Amino acid sequence: MPRVVFKFSRPAGAPKKPPSAAMTEALQRLSEAEEMRDFTAKAHAQNRNVVVEVFHSADGHPLLIHTATVCRKSLEHLHPPDANISTLTRGGKMPLEKRYIRKSGEILGSVTSGFSDESSVVRDEHNNIVGRVSDRFHTTRDDHGKLVSTNTSDPGLLIDRKK
Repeated sequence: MPRVVFKFSRPAGAPKKPPSAAMTEALQRLSEAEEMRDFTAKAHAQNRNVVVEVFHSADGHPLLIHTATVCRKSLEHLHPPDANISTLTRGGKMPLEKRYIRKSGEILGSVTSGFSDESSVVRDEHNNIVGRVSDRFHTTRDDHGKLVSTNTSDPGLLIDRKK
């Protein structure tokens, strides 16, 4: 069974407040709910962990509960691998994921995703920004903001592109 990790995020500058026992218990029950079983089963099949992230307002009220899956290795440094339920409190920052685009072992570029607007930043092999892709709007834009594609959010369209 995949681990379920709870993240509590708050705006930068907001006072640090640990989650209450009732909030932690409610999230644990959510993670064990029948509606979540299919989600956790898929995560387990893909060797991933389930993350339940709660975004709080500056005054501490929960605004949004977001579920996602993350690579198990990305959480090993934070939690012991034998723990089934973990709690992580973080403030002011979104977890970003960087993936490298390779061809024959050579790095052609990278894609940084996890931004709140559902976009990703695409960089070339020299770490220069070559554009952005938006999963929300299914668009690809070059480094000047010009549309490259209006029906797909494919970072591969920006790598090795002649200007």
